[in-house]
Amino acid sequence: ACANALVHTVLTEKWLGAVPVIQIMCVPLALNVISNANMQPINAMGRSDLFLLLEMIKRGLTISLVLVFALLKNFELMLLSIAAGGLISLCVNTFFNNKLFGYRPMEYFLDIFPYAICAGILFLVVFAASWLPVNMYILVAIQLFLCALLYGIFIFSGCLPGYKSIRSTLLGIIKRKKRSL
Repeated sequence: ACANALVHTVLTEKWLGAVPVIQIMCVPLALNVISNANMQPINAMGRSDLFLLLEMIKRGLTISLVLVFALLKNFELMLLSIAAGGLISLCVNTFFNNKLFGYRPMEYFLDIFPYAICAGILFLVVFAASWLPVNMYILVAIQLFLCALLYGIFIFSGCLPGYKSIRSTLLGIIKRKKRSL
């Protein structure tokens, strides 16, 4: 959402051509975080054989897509194929989590839904700020401030369930430490 202003201020105007690349690559990188979390239970079970097989399949599909579009000399489609590879990885991991652990795709979707909504709101607000008629340096500051502010609001409002759990765990640890002193 803030790639244009960030690239303009940090890397200068001559790098603005990199903005679409950064924006497209954010998709597979965001999906990769979720996908990796999906793979951890497989590792925890000691199924490194399955983990390796799945990684080879997913990476093989992504590399194949990239090579096809590289041969066609279409850079944009190469980038989009990397994003598609991230989506394929997520689907494969979700499928195997369902098979191995009974973690159904709908349950999975409901678990990540609050985070996706918060990320979408954050994106929209920060992207809308890019239309402000201000200097690029000020725009980057505004966008980063909005990111931090909204993220803080999401955390402290309790709309992200994982943070509630982390907060209660940390508070429990702090209370036990205080008692032991």
